[in-house]
Amino acid sequence: RHAMMPPEQRPSLAAPGRDPWGAPPFTLTLRGLAGADRELLIEGVVRRIPGKRLACFARWRGADVFAKLFFDRSGRERHWKRDERGVRAMLACGIATPALLHSGATEDGAARVLVFERIEDAQNALEAWLRQDAREGRAQLMRRLVETVSRHHAAGLAQRDMHLKNFLVTADRLYTLDGADIVARRAPLAKGASLDNLGLLFAQLDPPDDGLAREIYPAYASARGWGGGAAELAARDRAIDRMRGRREDRYLRKIFRESTAFGARKDARHLVVWDRKHDSPALRTLLADPDRYLESGAQPEYRSSEPSE
Repeated sequence: RHAMMPPEQRPSLAAPGRDPWGAPPFTLTLRGLAGADRELLIEGVVRRIPGKRLACFARWRGADVFAKLFFDRSGRERHWKRDERGVRAMLACGIATPALLHSGATEDGAARVLVFERIEDAQNALEAWLRQDAREGRAQLMRRLVETVSRHHAAGLAQRDMHLKNFLVTADRLYTLDGADIVARRAPLAKGASLDNLGLLFAQLDPPDDGLAREIYPAYASARGWGGGAAELAARDRAIDRMRGRREDRYLRKIFRESTAFGARKDARHLVVWDRKHDSPALRTLLADPDRYLESGAQPEYRSSEPSE
């Protein structure tokens, strides 16, 4: 099971999807603000959940920012509030996360909006991991991640969908992203819940790197005041195996629906799934009628420009 996926190629416009505005650039008017503060210029889409949400590079008040747009009529209010609630929980606990600059709605009510500071000279933790050639560099990065997660757990926070793209790495800071996946409790996480959540982080590693998880785990246990006995270590290993299995099951389910990473088409006779990184007019023609395309002697023209989810 190969847990690591190729890094995102940035900046990028995600594949076309069902959203109200078409391709960037476009400008949204924010409700409740005056003058130029009302204008949010969307410059590029980083991630798209078709028909539901966009994560974008944008300009606001003369500065580069990062914006999330929620526009699914049945869920936009719920998803927007959940994301904002998670971000505010992290800020209240002193967890490094990009500053929330604005939360509100568009003037026409079609979307809810969160605007964040844009962190410059940063890469997500998956990109940082894949760019490390030496084991020591990967160990240092994983140590930073584990230290951050230990602070989450001590503060009663857990990421339901822990993955490396939910962390942003700079030379001197590590930021936690995506408040929508933050669950806040009033007390530090219990040991079982902590090991499951930490196991979800370690499950991002390929099995040959499990030794790295065992090497770094004592730093987590020490931060939590745990002894690291045999029963605890066995529970940690079980959590890693269990969470790795869940990640694989979720990935296999995801590839059969429309997403940022995959296109999908299903009817009574066909089930077609393609990686958006290789999307092109020629590939679409092939998928529409494979027999005719192959009989013509044409060759698909693959491209690789879209981000993986």
